[in-house]
Amino acid sequence: MAGKHVKKVPNRPLQALALSTALSFGALSLACTVPTSAFGAPAPSSSKANAYKLDNGKYKVSIKLSPALAGKSVAIKTTKVVKGKTVTVVLGYVKVSATGFGTLITSKKISTGSSLVVSSNGKNLVSKPVTSLPVVAAPVAPTPITPTPVVPVVPVVPAPSGGGGGSSAPVVDTTRPTVVITDNTAGTATGDVTYTFTFSEAVTGFTASDVTLVGGTAGAFTVVSSTVYTLVVSPAANSTANITVDVAANVASDSAATPNGNTAATQSIQAVDTTAPVLSEASSTSVTSTGATLNFTSDEAGTYYYLVYAAADEAPTATEVEAQGTAVAKGTAAATADALTVSVTGLTAETDYKAYVIVADAAGNKSLVSAITFSTTAAE
Repeated sequence: MAGKHVKKVPNRPLQALALSTALSFGALSLACTVPTSAFGAPAPSSSKANAYKLDNGKYKVSIKLSPALAGKSVAIKTTKVVKGKTVTVVLGYVKVSATGFGTLITSKKISTGSSLVVSSNGKNLVSKPVTSLPVVAAPVAPTPITPTPVVPVVPVVPAPSGGGGGSSAPVVDTTRPTVVITDNTAGTATGDVTYTFTFSEAVTGFTASDVTLVGGTAGAFTVVSSTVYTLVVSPAANSTANITVDVAANVASDSAATPNGNTAATQSIQAVDTTAPVLSEASSTSVTSTGATLNFTSDEAGTYYYLVYAAADEAPTATEVEAQGTAVAKGTAAATADALTVSVTGLTAETDYKAYVIVADAAGNKSLVSAITFSTTAAE
């Protein structure tokens, strides 16, 4: 055997072990480089969910989430505390659209007193108490369309005029709902104003919080139908500032397969005057046995009204003075924003009287009643 060369055989088990170890460390490195954004985005402050009862007995949930969640499936469920225990019912799952909207139709009951929860990857995106269930129309199911097979390469020749044939493509609804704002006050508002929001098609998700209001306070919000909503607004006191009302885009959506958000409304501007005239320097002069002159100053132009009563009679309200009811003497005329005088005649000698004066401005705001006391002189 001496003098012969011995061929070295590679140690294959050791090579396999080295390769397996290298692959394991490579896989570990890849697993550690997964971006954290892959686990989902946090819920934006604008996320919301609303529940409705359909007129066919089913229930509908509309959601609006961040567009960053587009394409992801989210769970929609209800929770309710029953006898000290939280009962959770999964209603279903919805895929978020490119604009952040989603709609779920379910036969599972949703009841007031429960909470509506939207979650993804174990994180709650929305949690909202169900305080009411507005009844809306059930969406109409689209008619299935069977496409006509088309042979590859063979051109499609349009059918002659008046002939049949041809294939129909599925209808895709990309039309966004529009909204028009109107109110019930034609001129200047001196009290509550009722605004009406009319959408071009049925929508869900529209609430009082979606109305941007300046110059007034929001009151009762009413769902008249799936296209018409109303909101009562009280103007600010002692103000001549306009009320402005706006509805932003994408606060409500239609019932399309991929819901379309609404377009922004044209701003509504309503003139307001809740400032009443103020009277001052009320007095009487030139008192005789049968008459007197009433003096007062108004800070606004408009119309003055006065009544003269016997001093012992009960004082009238501003509305009664304006109505010009029964009195010893009465009258009305245009008033300027200045010192004013009124001549009263037909009185009885040596009698105690009280004159009551108001001024109403062009918007109908009435001043407080000013009382002027005087006594006629003895007959000459």
